[in-house]
Amino acid sequence: MNEFQKSLDALSKKGRLRSKRFLPKNAVDFASNDYLGFKKDKATFDKAYEATVKEGFFAPSASQLVYGYQSAHKKLENSLKKLHGFEDAVIVGSGFLANTALVSTLPGHNDLILMDEEYHASGIAALELSKAKHQLFAHSDAQDLEERLKNAKADRVFVFVESVYSMIGDIVPLEILKLADRYGAYLVIDEAHGYGVIGDKLGGIYDYYGISPKQNHIKMGTLSKAIGSYGAYVLAKKEIISFLVNRAKPIIYSTALSPFDAALANERIKKITKNSKSLRKKIDERLLMCEEAFGKKFSTPIIMIETKEAKKIHEKLLKNGILTGFIRPPTVKVASIRLIARLGEDKKRFAKALRIIKEAVC
Repeated sequence: MNEFQKSLDALSKKGRLRSKRFLPKNAVDFASNDYLGFKKDKATFDKAYEATVKEGFFAPSASQLVYGYQSAHKKLENSLKKLHGFEDAVIVGSGFLANTALVSTLPGHNDLILMDEEYHASGIAALELSKAKHQLFAHSDAQDLEERLKNAKADRVFVFVESVYSMIGDIVPLEILKLADRYGAYLVIDEAHGYGVIGDKLGGIYDYYGISPKQNHIKMGTLSKAIGSYGAYVLAKKEIISFLVNRAKPIIYSTALSPFDAALANERIKKITKNSKSLRKKIDERLLMCEEAFGKKFSTPIIMIETKEAKKIHEKLLKNGILTGFIRPPTVKVASIRLIARLGEDKKRFAKALRIIKEAVC
């Protein structure tokens, strides 16, 4: 019985012991992935509540394949298909489940998975569940990816990338996307941290590069970041979505998403679409503040500050009532402050957070 405690003690000695973090009601939040500040958006919450009450079902009660599928899910799928330009969609319980479904189900015995080494942990973990062979290519390295594509001996190749890498804050290069198309590979894009964050209309990676989805493209995204709800989705051509519904265990054997979460996501997608211009301007203003503070440009609201003083800076920020991420190895290679330039707090508070960090690292 002591083997678990021994392991925990070892983590503690290395400074890697984790615990759940309670969110204080009046905290200044620059830690969460609520990029657009929807956490406290009561107007869209009330609309989602009214829509849910009108439908008369307040819980999913079962898998989507056993009558857990409701009109709220269908409406959200239709919104996502139209918004992102894909043929079909399926709603999933979480981003972790979505990545597990994609990695473990789509590639077969004679296929090859080429995954960016910085891909989300849910995708990395799911590799062991796949029947396909897999390789990790150097982060956003087009040359490394092309070499692997050239030498691939497989019936099909699946390239897995993120549009925005959550623990780095950078954007996948366009050349990576083009390589997948050029070599006839399936391109799987994790858009969890892209939609609502990048692009002139905040539409994500396709909006950012001004390109359109192709038949070999598959996109998954979450409803829990910029959208400010819960759950995830997969977008692809119809036969791929049908294949997932019939073969992906995380979809078949999981209870459907709460109808309220689906309705809430739908309302907030509408708000992002309607207000994309003003929201884009506000995000750019925050990014300019970061550039002025640290002397370099940032392309996303994920501001990673690598420093040996990360723990001390984090604690000083906490004393000032400011929440940021304190990210440690092995999640990242070097201890970092993860500051989210989110819109849920006013500029004065954001400026204060930047000032504290700058004084400590510059």
